[in-house]
Amino acid sequence: METVAVLLKNKELLADSDKIFQSVTERGQPRLSKRQSTSGSRDVVVRHLQNTLFVSVIKDLYEEVILYCAYASDCAAQTSPNANRLIGAQNCSFNANDLLSLPDRKSIISLIMSRVFRSIENKKDTLLLVSALNERLNLGVSPDTISNALPYLEARHKFIHSDGKADDKFSTDHPEIALDKDGYIILNSTIIQKALSAIKKLVTEYESAMKANNLFPQEEFE
Repeated sequence: METVAVLLKNKELLADSDKIFQSVTERGQPRLSKRQSTSGSRDVVVRHLQNTLFVSVIKDLYEEVILYCAYASDCAAQTSPNANRLIGAQNCSFNANDLLSLPDRKSIISLIMSRVFRSIENKKDTLLLVSALNERLNLGVSPDTISNALPYLEARHKFIHSDGKADDKFSTDHPEIALDKDGYIILNSTIIQKALSAIKKLVTEYESAMKANNLFPQEEFE
């Protein structure tokens, strides 16, 4: 993000006399080579790059949070005295050979939790995904912390499925997310920093609660 911001600020230093940027060739950069060497053209190209980066940050944040939730669920299952509560009402089928081929209890638990987590993920309910572990083990992660992170996590679905265009439900559920005149989610460096901060706070609270409840296996600290 910092690199693209610097590029945007200094884009005119890269201008060529007959190409949009220095070192652009028809063979190497066929699309860029067709653009006029104007300040406006350079601004459009670099801002498009910047927005693409912003969208990728939102997508990556979601994926990392889901990976963390799956990891934390597995750790909790390895250590929790109340595994039944952790699994809840999720029903999963297993092939006997799959279970018998695993080398130890830890591997069996990991297989079970991966299926349980996948069944939750398949419901396509972001709130359920990020709150299930908290609710099932009563970790005490603040509902406000989850609520503050949720809009940015759910924004990922809009960028995946509708190029960032918000529907009525998203707009109603998350009025704090700014939209342009056509109903598309607005991203800029300030919004991305808010997303990073909110999601970092969410994962940090989970981490602290997991540690406080001794839900990480000892080998995670070695």
